[in-house]
Amino acid sequence: MKKKTAKRTASLILALSLVLGLWAALPVQEADAGSQYITDILVRATASSVAVSFHYGKDTSDEDTQSLRVYLIRYDPYSKVVNGFYTPDGTNPVGDYQTTFANLPSGQQYYVQIHGSARTYGTLSDTERDYYSDLIPIRTVVPQAPQLGLSLMSLGASTVRLDCQLLDTGTGVSYDPDQRIWFQNLGVALKSSAVVVMRQSLAPAGNLDPNDPLAEGVFGPETWDDYENPFETGIEFASLEPDTEYIAQVQMTNTYDLTGYSAKLAFRTYANPQVSIDDVKALSTGVYVTATVTIDARDEVKSLSLYADDPDAGEPVYDPARLSGSLVRFDDATGQAVFQIGGLAYETEYDLQVLLESQGGQARSAKSTITTLPEPVQASVTTQPATVIRSDKARLNATIGSTGYTSIIEHGFLYSATNAHPVRGALDAVEVMAPVTSQTAPIPFFAIADGLLPGQLYHYVSFVRNNEGTSYGDSLTFTTITAPAVLTLDGITDKTTAAIRLYGEVVSTGGIEPTLRGFVYDQLPDPLLGKSSAQSALDDVTNASTGQFDVLVSGLSANTTYYYKAFIHSLSGTLYGAQYSFTTEALDTILPSVALLTITDPQVTDTTAEVYGTFTTPAGTTVTETGFVYSEMPNPTLNDFDSMFIPLTDTDGMFTTLLSSLKSNTTYYLRAYAINANGTGYSPAVSFTTKNTLSAVPPELITSFHVDDIQATALTVTLETTGSPVASKVVLYSETNPMPLYGAPGVSNVTLGLADGTQKTIDGLKPNTTYYLRAYTRKPDPILGGFVTRYSDVLTVTTRLSGPPLVSHAAIPVTDLDLYSATVNVTLDPNGGTISRYVVALTASHLEPALEGTGVQLFDVAASISSAQSVQIGLTGLHSRFNYAYRVYALNADGWGATPVQPLTTATAPDPVAAITAIEPGATAAAFTVTLSQDGINENKVGFIHVAVGTSPNPLPYDTSNRVALIEPDGNGTYSVTVTGLIPETHYYAKAVCTIRDDMDFAGADVTFDTLPPPLASVALYGPELSALADTVGFAVDILSDGGNPVTEYGVVLDTVPN
Repeated sequence: MKKKTAKRTASLILALSLVLGLWAALPVQEADAGSQYITDILVRATASSVAVSFHYGKDTSDEDTQSLRVYLIRYDPYSKVVNGFYTPDGTNPVGDYQTTFANLPSGQQYYVQIHGSARTYGTLSDTERDYYSDLIPIRTVVPQAPQLGLSLMSLGASTVRLDCQLLDTGTGVSYDPDQRIWFQNLGVALKSSAVVVMRQSLAPAGNLDPNDPLAEGVFGPETWDDYENPFETGIEFASLEPDTEYIAQVQMTNTYDLTGYSAKLAFRTYANPQVSIDDVKALSTGVYVTATVTIDARDEVKSLSLYADDPDAGEPVYDPARLSGSLVRFDDATGQAVFQIGGLAYETEYDLQVLLESQGGQARSAKSTITTLPEPVQASVTTQPATVIRSDKARLNATIGSTGYTSIIEHGFLYSATNAHPVRGALDAVEVMAPVTSQTAPIPFFAIADGLLPGQLYHYVSFVRNNEGTSYGDSLTFTTITAPAVLTLDGITDKTTAAIRLYGEVVSTGGIEPTLRGFVYDQLPDPLLGKSSAQSALDDVTNASTGQFDVLVSGLSANTTYYYKAFIHSLSGTLYGAQYSFTTEALDTILPSVALLTITDPQVTDTTAEVYGTFTTPAGTTVTETGFVYSEMPNPTLNDFDSMFIPLTDTDGMFTTLLSSLKSNTTYYLRAYAINANGTGYSPAVSFTTKNTLSAVPPELITSFHVDDIQATALTVTLETTGSPVASKVVLYSETNPMPLYGAPGVSNVTLGLADGTQKTIDGLKPNTTYYLRAYTRKPDPILGGFVTRYSDVLTVTTRLSGPPLVSHAAIPVTDLDLYSATVNVTLDPNGGTISRYVVALTASHLEPALEGTGVQLFDVAASISSAQSVQIGLTGLHSRFNYAYRVYALNADGWGATPVQPLTTATAPDPVAAITAIEPGATAAAFTVTLSQDGINENKVGFIHVAVGTSPNPLPYDTSNRVALIEPDGNGTYSVTVTGLIPETHYYAKAVCTIRDDMDFAGADVTFDTLPPPLASVALYGPELSALADTVGFAVDILSDGGNPVTEYGVVLDTVPN
């Protein structure tokens, strides 16, 4: 007959016999259904055996006979070994089974199959059922040398404990490092082991030999014993040399006579620990001990102990009757330890000893013998006269004569204006403490009594407290000085057109030294120090004395009214007397009228002063000479023997000069003068000082000023000072002024900021030009205001006619930075020549960007640049997310100039993004829609998209337990793919993973889905086909679809009624 066909078709012709009107079934050979009854199969191989374990789940106890076997099959040449299990008929064989095939050759391919069977004996025929597992390939192991490891467990000065690790026996016999060795029956695989320790200086280049006579320590070779071996608990070697380098190695031989070695382990024993007693402080019933601990830098202190014992020949450490102290503190950094021990008897001799225990071992100090002090008593103290007595404070002094054989706890003073014998706690006494700085008498100490009243009598006593109580010294007295005061006396003498002598009286200085005294005067009322219009004149006396004083004030203007006050100045502040006034005499009208221009801070240094004068002369007269006269004495004139003068020929109305060779920290008095036929006219005298005597601020010293480099258009100078953070540092330079001053015409300057350090480059100069350079410093004066200044000597420098170009990075060296390009910004200075070419040398950040360097990319620009200008160079073809370094070079006729190296890092390309946006699950497959929204750029370009599906979260494409489908995308878009081989009715996780050209993966988020239930198998039945036999008929069965699962059984059901 003609049969229908399908994609999957299996045909079976069943012959049926009809005997006596009954259907009788012929014997049926069932298909391989064993996989559902034979589960949990585990096959393991060693070099000489194959072990098989499995679970058998078919109950055939109701069958007439049953059997269970395991076959070990070899095909080339063919052989078959059978191991059977005893399963008595009528018993349930369900259970776990295991068997081992032994004495096999190594490195051979085998196949394992498990076979269960059962038979039922029938009247006409028998029914036999067989259940087979799949053929399972297995290869016996090829023997290898054992794999071993070795590490340190502990280390000392003369000992080491080694941890020997067995990683692999090399025979295929498994070893679990988490289980105890003696449970694992490793004797079937291992033969012997050995451990060797040898000095590193004597060790051979190859493996260590346990039979080497130079070995320092050897274990074995020992026959392997599961219970006694170095791998179970480690092995210790003693009697090593301290602070010595050693090599250790473990070796093992397996039953195939293959020997494996660990890597050599290098170690250095600790140096011997040491401890010594440095200092002992004995008390009445105790002692403080200071000791020094010296251990290896790698070592660690475990314990420190102090012991005391009666003096004898033994060591306190070993005496059971010893006394134990306690550790007060231990400093790891210095090794200093401080101990304390108590409970000792008075005036008794003891031996002391310190015991140190460290990781490296044990050490004992030498014995130290001490005698305790007598029974403690109160300390004694002597009150001593007060010193440094001021109007508001005094220093109180005392000395502790005896500590009373115990520790001083505190000491100080009590003082009172009303109580002649003040004690602690008294309401009419003030207590001031002094810090305890010593425990060894005699102990001098002092404290400051502050906030006292001027001119007041005070009583004071000293006190000291130790563990036995408080003791007092004698009561003494002192009287404070009256408060500082000064009077302005209403008397004047020696008044001229430009000078006057003023008088004052110091009533009290408060005992403060130094105390400055003098007068402050002004053409405006209420003169005060620090006012811009006021001037001062000082007396020479600066000690704490009192009494009248007078000062000749010079440099005054003729016919002018001045207001003045006497003042004193000290640490307690500035005090003034009453204000008075005077008017100077008028000048004769036939002499020139002369004036001094104001002398500003920048004009004065330690040794020089730049001064300016002007004059007018009566009609009909001519000035023939001008100049300046100056002296350390007030009101200088040309005829004074102690005055100096500088004559000038400037007679046009203004004149100037530089006073030089002045003494530092000195006050000078200066007058300008002009001479006509009638005589000499003077300006009022002006005083200036090369260091302000009323200020505690010294000028900033210039320690070094020199030129480091000379170019055609630039000079590099170094300026070093004493380094005050508030000082300004300036370099002055000029083409025309040979004595540059700050702020003077024709003088330029550059400032050295904190970021400049001590070196500065002056740019924009003219080639082949002479310049005058001078360093200048200044810092603020917090007392009188203004600045304290200093100048250096003048340097004369001529720039070069030309030189190599000067190339510098712009303030923002790199702009327009993206993934593949950037713009470099530099300033090019031809330095007196013409730049013909400039080049950017670019390379990886770890290389030097030299013009002819390896791996350097050049961006070369031809040019003709004869003046300084800023340029931009575009860099293209770069890699994203890359660290570069570059240097810019420029060339003129004198050679190459270059910038310092500058880093550059390109932007990072965006990461690719792909996501699963739709899933259509089936029973054994699922269709996915994947959207690629960012396909990356250049190095991040997506090459593949993997869709990974697994039963656990975060499925990845390289996990072999997951199912994977591949997409080769072409830019952003939506893609479809199907993953097959899934299990019906299972919960799955899925993930899209992008792989870029650099083999980096970028994973999307997990999505979940469930596969559908499997469809039923479908079949078609054809027939009947009648045969020549009266009791036989034939049918044909076509399997149209297996429904997604393997067909395990099929047949024909017959009956005499429908369905």
